[in-house]
Amino acid sequence: MFFAPLKSFENEAEAKEAAQSELLDILNNKSFLVPDKFSGLITEYRKKQSDYNNEINVAIKNQIENISSSTKFLEDSSQSLEKAKVEYQNLNKYWENSLEFHNDMDIYEKVLLFRRNISTLLDQIKYFLNISSQIKKLEELFTESEENFDYIHYKLLALCELRDNVISKMNENQTKTEDLKKIFKEFEVLESFEVKFYATLFNSITNARALSKNNPIQLIKVIKILEDSDNLLEREGKPTKFRNKCLDIIKVSIDKRFDEELSGSKNINETLEKLQFTVSDLIEVLDHVVKCFPKKYEIFKVYEEGYK
Repeated sequence: MFFAPLKSFENEAEAKEAAQSELLDILNNKSFLVPDKFSGLITEYRKKQSDYNNEINVAIKNQIENISSSTKFLEDSSQSLEKAKVEYQNLNKYWENSLEFHNDMDIYEKVLLFRRNISTLLDQIKYFLNISSQIKKLEELFTESEENFDYIHYKLLALCELRDNVISKMNENQTKTEDLKKIFKEFEVLESFEVKFYATLFNSITNARALSKNNPIQLIKVIKILEDSDNLLEREGKPTKFRNKCLDIIKVSIDKRFDEELSGSKNINETLEKLQFTVSDLIEVLDHVVKCFPKKYEIFKVYEEGYK
């Protein structure tokens, strides 16, 4: 149904007449005379209202159950807290009653620790009693081939570290001087081999120029062993020494090279002629020696300054 647009009236009577006419049109419209139209709307509204009420009731029920569960949890927690307080009081009381025993436990722990240290020390000493046979095997490997140097160095570091631990623990336990002398006697063979091993490595450094051409892999291996030795000292908080000694040996070898080449020179011209070896030597250093040393050594600079 369509309504006419609003319009203005000149008087009240004219407005009432128009209203009555519109009302009659509405009452004569058949769609408003269907008896079940409003009844269906009311039924649908009541059904939705019932569904909403059921949902609200379920939500309220769930909230009540949650509140009940939370209340029970708080009650249980409160009871557990009270039990914990009682247990703490009992434990504290037990500690006070057995205080003398606990004071003695400190002494027992120290005794046990001392016994463990002594046991470890004795095991290490037993190991060192066989030191001579171990060094003998290393000597055989040392004589056999330079290829064994890595393994020999590994074993040598382990033995030296064990030696230092034994001496340190014996000093801590205030071992008698006579006993220390016996232990040091066992170490003499180790110390002797250690000196011999490193002397061989440093001798390779003396001949670094020749070795870099004939056997560069061996020279690289020697430098690595010396570097590893310095790294170990650094980890132990001790001053490093092998790299500096390596550079010092190279400087000495340069001086020796000059003495050998210039020996017997009778005049300045002969000396200048013999000095030509420095050019070829530095070329060899640049082509071969530099490749075998880590960059931090600045090895060419060391040779260059030595040949000036």
